[in-house]
Amino acid sequence: MRIVIPLWERYYLFDYLKILVPRLLAEGNQVTVLTFQADVRKTFRELNPAPCVENGPFLLKAARHFESQQTPVLRGLFRVAHWIFGWLWAWRTARRFDLAIVPWDNKPSWYALVRWLPAVTCHNTTEMIDLSNTLDRDQVKLGTFWYRMVHRVYRWLDFLVGGRFLPRLAGSELRYDPLFLLIDRLMGWRAPNQYLGHGGVRLLTVTGEAIRDSYIEAGFPAERIAVVGHPGYDGLLEMEESFDSSQRQQLRKQLGAAEDARIFTLFLSPTNFTDAQVREVLQVVKRIRARVDGAFIVLKFHPKTPQEEADRLGERAGGVGQDLAVITRFGGDEQNTQLAPPPHSRI
Repeated sequence: MRIVIPLWERYYLFDYLKILVPRLLAEGNQVTVLTFQADVRKTFRELNPAPCVENGPFLLKAARHFESQQTPVLRGLFRVAHWIFGWLWAWRTARRFDLAIVPWDNKPSWYALVRWLPAVTCHNTTEMIDLSNTLDRDQVKLGTFWYRMVHRVYRWLDFLVGGRFLPRLAGSELRYDPLFLLIDRLMGWRAPNQYLGHGGVRLLTVTGEAIRDSYIEAGFPAERIAVVGHPGYDGLLEMEESFDSSQRQQLRKQLGAAEDARIFTLFLSPTNFTDAQVREVLQVVKRIRARVDGAFIVLKFHPKTPQEEADRLGERAGGVGQDLAVITRFGGDEQNTQLAPPPHSRI
């Protein structure tokens, strides 16, 4: 089978593809990775076995880059260009391959490819792990007067087209970029929302039954969901055996933790923290210190969290020092597992 993977840039959520691609090649498939970035090309060309790695189309790269312009007119023009180049590229690409693996389908070029070519999406984010949490985060919020006026117009348009204009999930209206939503609908975007798999992929793979149930509750067809685990996590349960005492000591040294300290890791997913979230983190830290002698606390932030935001929260938690460490860099799922090993093991 001829498989194409349009991996435009390096992103930490896509690391599982480094494990998946050699497996696909070993099974006799032909795999081509398309990308815009030199480090992605280098990474995949060094795999064993290695796929074919090609540059992504330049015009598509330019349109994607410039649609982030601040001027609405320019943003709109480059968004239209993104769609035009995306549809043309997808049409040509579909003639060369039998299957696409798309990281997710909420980008115009990936959505266009999914419409031309059978595609698979691998769920690997926090979206849909808990449907209620996802909706609480992403429901439309009518803040400014201008946004409320636009939303009234869009609701009228939505009524005229039978509820197919506004993005929805499980019956709830979702937040959106007003300019991009209008352009996307005019340029052929027909998905009900921008979540993984909802753009028309033939198959959505998920890591477990709970995520499958959330997708079904949200209206995703059950017959197009496969519970397969995750190639990036398959070996993590054996971490206790591979993560030996010398590696544990080295990790303690890197963190600045004493040999007899009990390490508690707080994995913090927000990139910017509200006052309520800050209070919650500080309360957890305070209770750990009050109840556990010799506790060492690690604040592990999302890779996109600004350093100043992490430093601010670290200072309010007592400051980096004898019993606290702050980590903002991304070290992969292996590092996260080392920081939070199975319940029956200890760092």
